Amino acid sequence: MPTDWTDRAKAPTFQISKGYTVTCPSEEDLALAKLCAWRDKDKVWLKECSRLGIIDTGKMKELGKRIDPLKAPPIDEIMRRIEFISHPTKR
Repeated sequence: MPTDWTDRAKAPTFQISKGYTVTCPSEEDLALAKLCAWRDKDKVWLKECSRLGIIDTGKMKELGKRIDPLKAPPIDEIMRRIEFISHPTKR
């Protein structure tokens, strides 16, 4: 995920258990993590989220530039994958 993902994280409004804190990444940050993993199940999830408007691929392009290059595919590959999920009818 982008190095500043915690700045966009959301805190839940419920308590799961005493002493535990849950951090929920933004939709785009979670999508970028799945984009880097790029498993078949991730591709399906990403395309469907894009189709339904759950994730903003334009925002993902900006956030993708903040991913640590030592922990992710090259930036041109990240951008190619974002383009791929932006067009759900393409296989």
